Amino acid sequence: MNKTEKKKFTKDFVKNFKIESVLNREGEILPYAFFNPASEGKVTWACGEDHSGNITSVFKYSNPQTDEEEKNCEYITLEKAKEIRKVLIKNGWLKSKAPGVVLKDPDTGKPLNRSQRRKLAKHLVKNDGIISSPSSKRKKTTLK
Repeated sequence: MNKTEKKKFTKDFVKNFKIESVLNREGEILPYAFFNPASEGKVTWACGEDHSGNITSVFKYSNPQTDEEEKNCEYITLEKAKEIRKVLIKNGWLKSKAPGVVLKDPDTGKPLNRSQRRKLAKHLVKNDGIISSPSSKRKKTTLK
């Protein structure tokens, strides 16, 4: 990659940098997460694979006034997960949205400003996607 291509890549990277949620992707791809708007978000359902590869369904009720939570967890098949999702959508449940991702300065805790984002993008291009900080003792993270 020549210098001009690197500059263009860096500019495009900073302009279009997005981290997409894995929740509720198009098609029949797990994990699913829905909430009941009639309950003001107190009743939710999440379904996805656990560390063993089993599909786990979790209905949860949260009461913010008393900090009480009730959960109903069970292992189900993919077909059952699709069926539950279909019924919930039919009954007016909405897709849960994953929280946004904000890149922050590790020293100040504040979101990165434009020049910091540009510097990060240049660093990623220069170091093949490897982020490391000489001032910290964190492990290197590879973005690929």
